[in-house]
Amino acid sequence: ILLLNSSRHPMLNRVLSSVHSSVQWDADHEEVDLDSDSVDIEEFTIERFQRTWEDCTDLLVKTPVIRWPTQLPVTDTHPRFPGTLFLKLETFQIGSTYHARSCAAQLRHKVLCEKDTLPEKPVAVCASVGNFGTAFAIMCHRLGIDYTMVMSLNSNSESIKFHKSNNGTVRFAPSSQLEEHLDILGSDINHFTFNMMNNEMNILGLGMLMLEILEDVPDPDVVVVSCEGGPLVAACATVLWKLGKHNVKVYGVEPEGAPAMCFSRSEDQLTMLSSAKCCDPQLAYMMPCEISFQLCRQAQAKHVLVSESSIEAARTCLFRHGIAADFAGSIAMAAILENKVPVSNGQKVVAVVASGNYYGTKFTYK
Repeated sequence: ILLLNSSRHPMLNRVLSSVHSSVQWDADHEEVDLDSDSVDIEEFTIERFQRTWEDCTDLLVKTPVIRWPTQLPVTDTHPRFPGTLFLKLETFQIGSTYHARSCAAQLRHKVLCEKDTLPEKPVAVCASVGNFGTAFAIMCHRLGIDYTMVMSLNSNSESIKFHKSNNGTVRFAPSSQLEEHLDILGSDINHFTFNMMNNEMNILGLGMLMLEILEDVPDPDVVVVSCEGGPLVAACATVLWKLGKHNVKVYGVEPEGAPAMCFSRSEDQLTMLSSAKCCDPQLAYMMPCEISFQLCRQAQAKHVLVSESSIEAARTCLFRHGIAADFAGSIAMAAILENKVPVSNGQKVVAVVASGNYYGTKFTYK
């Protein structure tokens, strides 16, 4: 069994950059020791990113980049936007989420490069019922890999229906025991397990997104993405750094109620939050992943926080312009609207609309 675990468990990372927020940190937290030399950005060459892109082209959609057609809304906290805004629409991706890139890279790598180590009929296992779980299921279906989804007892009925319609096996467990059930599945001698978040193929897969952006906007000044534990911002920052585009600023955006990456950076210590709250559980990470932290630190990525109200406002703004994004897909736009990302006159800014899934409609595309 290929074990893909996207539940929020301790795998972590530190971050470098300044916090553009006055949010007060919760003093109740747990610090984690981290080997600062455990990840080297030099290992992530542009050739490896490009090879991963070529290997996964048939599994993915090259999503469009559009120029924002109108002047951004003007509020008391948001003066006239001085730059040119472009949106990378991952809502057009397989499963309506950028996570499809990670799933494609990791599963294709297993099929192409590690087939001799796999069981005759491998079964992939995942514990995500969010955007990653959706993309994971679709990629397994496209590659002809059987899969099992471990879900909490209170999982959304539409999500359960989706996985069963894809011929996936669904197992249930209390939320507090999801990892235990994954460990049990992965302990069988015939099963093959690996880590989803803290995995270099995750970074290489998500780097495809930045390479695509550069095809449409070769000279961006600022790139803004959803943080969600750090892999996407780490991948984008690493690609730009390896291309020598050190002047391009990359911002990972987190909600104020779940400042995992910002908190760890401000403490200069990998730190687990005592709690994480957000309008979308997919944004509520307790801690960033280690490999992402290290790459963000070395590639000098930056991180900002936004309020829940601004995420909702960004989602409404996108919807009014014909873009159906969910909360995770709207958070980068929220940083633009809340004026959290410094932009100078004439600069080109690319914001990634990371996902567009809604219960009730998200499961119609396969």
